[in-house]
This record gives sequence, structure tokens and C-alpha cells, in this order.
Amino acid sequence: LDGAGGGEGPSDPAGAVAPPAAAPAQTPAGPDPPAADAVPSLAEAPAPETAPEPASEPPPPEPGRVVVARSWSPEIYVSVDGGPRHRLDGERSFQVPPGQITVRFTYRDGEYSDSAQTRVTVGEGKTVRPAMPLQRPGSLRVQPFVNTPPGEVFLDGAPLGRSPVTVAHVRPGPHQLRIERQGPAGQEVIEAQVEIASGTLHTATFDLGRGQLVNVHPRPLD
Repeated sequence: LDGAGGGEGPSDPAGAVAPPAAAPAQTPAGPDPPAADAVPSLAEAPAPETAPEPASEPPPPEPGRVVVARSWSPEIYVSVDGGPRHRLDGERSFQVPPGQITVRFTYRDGEYSDSAQTRVTVGEGKTVRPAMPLQRPGSLRVQPFVNTPPGEVFLDGAPLGRSPVTVAHVRPGPHQLRIERQGPAGQEVIEAQVEIASGTLHTATFDLGRGQLVNVHPRPLD
């Protein structure tokens, strides 16, 4: 036997070509990394965040004042917006918030009384001086003329007594005066309207025999 194929493994077929080697995997293209010495521009730098400023509260309104002058009588009292009463024996000053303010005045002397109120507008930091709405009362004296008989006196229907008589406090304005008596020939009556002025004493002199007022004389009260 010849030595063909003796002891050797089979050989590759004739003309066989080896498969091509696999290409290496490629990484997807991306942006080039920045150079080591690249510095971002200011335009590209993000703006720093600033905290919002807290909302400031408006300052409280500045209070105003109501100043009330001393009155013609120490028996007058004043109160502001329903507050406590204060005697007007001197000037009174009240601190008040701006806006509409009610000022009330009251007066009492014996059986006579009067009251009134006024509203004022007070601005911020302003002072208001309201006028006194109460008028000083007048007085009335009723007397018979010389050597004439007296009579019973009525004022606005209210009996005052037998003349001569004086009423210390009479509200200013018109009033109805009546004087009467029972005379020998029957009832004698005088009726007249008298105008009482503030702070004035009015002396009304009458004559029932003639049925009339002789005069009404005014003079300022002390």
C-alpha cells in the first residue's frame, strides 16, 4: 500500500474561501465633547433666581381730631360717636378715626332741657371744630301795668302762676302768651304771640282793663 492519506486528517475541499471577518461595531455619532479650555458665555449662563419681595401693608390712616369750644353754660355736655359725656366747662379735644363723626350736645338746667347733634367729616390728620347747635335760652317776665290788676299767666298752654312771674329758661322762638282773670264784668283775657331771642330777658307788661300788652321790652341777660 502506498502512503496516501496515511495518518493525516482530511484536508479542506479544494478552492474553499474563508468567510470575511466581522466588522467592528460602530458607536452612534454625537456632539463633540467640549474642549477642556472652553468657557460658557454669559449669554448662556442661567440667571440667578431672586425671591419675591413680601407685599408691604399700607400704613394705618392718621387719626383726626374734633375740638369743641367752651360753651355758654357749664351744664352743657358733649359726646362723640356715642362715647362718654364730657362737661363743656372748657375746651374739649377728641382723637377720632377719619370719616363721618356724630357729635351730640345735651343741656339741662332745672326743668329745662335741650339736645342736638351734628355730623362732621374728619380727614386724615385734620382738626374739625363743630359749631354749637344749641341756642342759649331766653327768659320771660310777665307783669301788670302800673295800678292795673294782675292775672293768671299761661305760656304755650302751660300755667305759670299769678303775675308777676318770671320764667328763667324759654326756648328761643315764637311762643303763645295768655293772661286772664275773672273781672267784675266777666272774664278778661289777653292773648298774644311773643318772640323770645337767645340770651335775652323779655319783660311783657299787660293791661287787662284794655285787653292788651302794653309793651315787650328785651334786654341781654348777664
